[in-house]
Amino acid sequence: MRKRLRVEHLESRDCPALVVQSVMGHLTIRGIPNGNVTVTETSPNTFTVVDNGKAFAPAPCNGNMSIRLPSRPGFFRVDLNGNSLNGNLLLDLGDGYSGSTAVDYDVSVYDSTATSVLSTSVIGGNVSVLKGNGNELVGVGYLYTVTSTPVNRPLQVLGGLNVAGRMSVTFGESFQLGEGSKVAGAASVSYYDDVTFGQQDVTAATLTQVQGNVTVTTAGAGGGLRANFFGRFEKNLTVNAAATTTGFNTFTITSPDPNVDAYVGGNLNVVMGQSGLYNSMQVLQDTGGTGVTQVVGQTTLVSRNSIGTTNDFVSLDGQFDSSVLVQTGNQGLDFDFPLESKINGMLTIIAGSGTNNIGTGGTNTFAGTLQGHYKLYLGSGTNNVDLQTSIGGVLLFRAGDGVNNVNLTPADPSSLYRVNMLFGPGTNTLTLNANVIIRGIVKGSDGTNTFNQNNATIISRLFSNFP
Repeated sequence: MRKRLRVEHLESRDCPALVVQSVMGHLTIRGIPNGNVTVTETSPNTFTVVDNGKAFAPAPCNGNMSIRLPSRPGFFRVDLNGNSLNGNLLLDLGDGYSGSTAVDYDVSVYDSTATSVLSTSVIGGNVSVLKGNGNELVGVGYLYTVTSTPVNRPLQVLGGLNVAGRMSVTFGESFQLGEGSKVAGAASVSYYDDVTFGQQDVTAATLTQVQGNVTVTTAGAGGGLRANFFGRFEKNLTVNAAATTTGFNTFTITSPDPNVDAYVGGNLNVVMGQSGLYNSMQVLQDTGGTGVTQVVGQTTLVSRNSIGTTNDFVSLDGQFDSSVLVQTGNQGLDFDFPLESKINGMLTIIAGSGTNNIGTGGTNTFAGTLQGHYKLYLGSGTNNVDLQTSIGGVLLFRAGDGVNNVNLTPADPSSLYRVNMLFGPGTNTLTLNANVIIRGIVKGSDGTNTFNQNNATIISRLFSNFP
């Protein structure tokens, strides 16, 4: 009787092998590369794939391109080379890069023929870059090299942009939309620590532009978020750094170049969570003051921090066509509203029980133009408030039972302040200068209340518990 054949269980092994297939005009690239990979559009609708120096036969593609990599040992680059991709581009990075970060390991989608102006290279559909190892370098319209200086190589995306990585506890996953690139749809970036749209590059003749909503999100414990924006964002711009970090979170939007404005056509919303160091939110002009940042819709800047070692920082150095809300936790706030800035609506600041320096401390000022009301709701810490300019609306002030110092010291003569001020039962000082004309209500609760009039003019006086 014959013995039964025994089936031997084989060890599972992933062997490096890249497969390139073109079916009905759609190109699929899948598998684990042997090394660095370039996908180059050598002629219209024809792509050549080179893996670790080995070239595959040219493959036609007049539709979608799908790239699915379980992992990879080197960089992966898609170069439109002055041509276009008619459909969608999907890059599924799987478990991501598996080698040393001392060599080039980027994932870049770009047009190598483009330099200072927007290229004619167009991706006709959506661009999606998914997964990875939590420490990826991803560039769209940008060649994100490590061993040499990264360079802008702009392109156009006629659909949307979605970049979704993996959560990482370290600070190391970076995304860059190159200066001069354009996204016609919405743009979303999630689980990336270092996110930049555009760049300050005087050689670029075309502004970075996103015509849909822009959303940047982190969640869970992470290394913090650094989000920088240079360009035009035609709808809402939202940044949510809710993750708790032992590091810091920063948001900055500013003019990309001299005489070139940054722009948000909708609402600007920034929310930051707990930070072991600090949170920073800045709306800035270029360093020469010739390029302005304009926000058309409502601006909301929120920090929920209470564990940092340094005050949170907010700078409003731009033009705000609507109202602005700044809200912080008990960390303490340094607030700056420079001379060249303007808010056409109302400004509301809500701060906790740390040390809050509003328009004072260091280089902070409150010297910009505020057309609407100025509402301050401050906690029971130390609150230092300076105004070096008049305001168009009412000054509403509420503070807790700590130390409250308010200085109304404008440089312009005959500056009228309409006020409604209620000080808590702490140590309170209100100081005016001779340029001030004040009208309204000032009330001090039980505590020590000091009033320094300094020849200011008081009309319709209603002072309570102030000498």
